[in-house]
Amino acid sequence: MSSILPSNLYDTLVYVIPGFLIGISLLFLFSPESLSLDNDKIGLGMLTLFLILSYVLGIIVHRLSGAVIYPLYYLFGEGVLEGIIRDFPDIKTVRALIDSSLEITPLGDVDYYRYASLIVYEKLPKTAEIAEKMMAMSTMSRSLLICFPIFALSATKAFTRKFSKRMELSIFLFLGVVLLFIEVVLLRSFLSYWSSSVWEVLRGYIVYSKLEN
Repeated sequence: MSSILPSNLYDTLVYVIPGFLIGISLLFLFSPESLSLDNDKIGLGMLTLFLILSYVLGIIVHRLSGAVIYPLYYLFGEGVLEGIIRDFPDIKTVRALIDSSLEITPLGDVDYYRYASLIVYEKLPKTAEIAEKMMAMSTMSRSLLICFPIFALSATKAFTRKFSKRMELSIFLFLGVVLLFIEVVLLRSFLSYWSSSVWEVLRGYIVYSKLEN
């Protein structure tokens, strides 16, 4: 996803789902009674307003979730995108094809990927669409890395008020372990979908270049 403006329902949900979790979290924290099952049926107007709010919150979370990349840089000792491109099995082929095509001095790996993206998005729209969907899933996983802990903690706090302090602590410890597992899964999904998107573009470029030649 190269823009926060949605091109279809799929892209919209990438922002709405994380934003929805944040919206529910805010209700748990500041107006838990509004989530009671005894409430009247929610009207269409209120639901529409909440979905719009969820989309706006999703955009904000998406921007904030970019901070997730910085700790990964220190963990891996290199940029995440650089590492994904370097691990591509046929990256040497991509470099050779682009160098011979442009007849310029060797570029950095990110520059090779950017150039390949331009060609794939122009010449191979189906491949580009697949890459975009994978990138959208990566974007949503990255946002959920922030949203899910907020949602889990706010919901747990709202439901444990009726328990004793000792029981409340036990519940928090148990859910902390579960939350850590979920966070690891989301982190792996974020990296896996990002890798799949980048590799799809690079493979598409190789196929297109070979067919053209």
